Amino acid sequence: MESISATDRYTVVVKLKEPRLGALAAILDDWAARTYFPEVIKEHGDVSDWRNLVGTGPFMLTDWTKDSSVTWDKNPDYWGTDEKYPGNRLPYVDRLRSLTMPEVATQLAALHTGKVDYLGSLGGSQLKTIDQVESLQQTNPDIVIWPFAFRNDNAYGMNVQIEPFDDIRVRKAMQMAINLEEISSAYYRGYADTIPQGMLRDGARTNADFGLRFRTEDGSCSCGAVGPDEVQGRWKRTERRRF
Repeated sequence: MESISATDRYTVVVKLKEPRLGALAAILDDWAARTYFPEVIKEHGDVSDWRNLVGTGPFMLTDWTKDSSVTWDKNPDYWGTDEKYPGNRLPYVDRLRSLTMPEVATQLAALHTGKVDYLGSLGGSQLKTIDQVESLQQTNPDIVIWPFAFRNDNAYGMNVQIEPFDDIRVRKAMQMAINLEEISSAYYRGYADTIPQGMLRDGARTNADFGLRFRTEDGSCSCGAVGPDEVQGRWKRTERRRF
């Protein structure tokens, strides 16, 4: 990034050192971008000390013990109110405390025994396997488990510039050869969503829209024969990451 400047009260101009298509998303994404108040920088030089952080959120950071815990207390001056009950000022919770537990076994034990009330992360899940979920459901049936679905960031893409993948019939045939429902049932135990999804999820088109359906009759297709020797070596691995 070359420079950032405010040309007026409502305009920010960002100049990059070189072109980058994902720059706007990276700058505006709340996971990557943070606002540091100039008054704090001027007074303390930087924001390396958490005690000098300034914000307008519902909670205030009141304690940070490295490798142990982080504590937030209710902000008495928070501006937000409950949309359902406009007269009620938020937040309702007086204090939040997050415990640092690197080991999954320790996390699950804390949830089993009631040491923690919630096990999760922002925009994600701490339970990474179906075995963990089902074990927890068996030992603690009173615990409420919320499923968290997310796209697979690792995928294989076809090089559609060369044969045979330049033929859309070949690509459709390969898609139809994959029994997504069986994979979801046998491997993911019914938890997987087999409908193609985009960034908007519900706005993505379905298999039917693309004309892709698993064939159970004889596996044949109208694209002609494609042998394994023709396909070998024509894959490229792609990786998609969340901005």
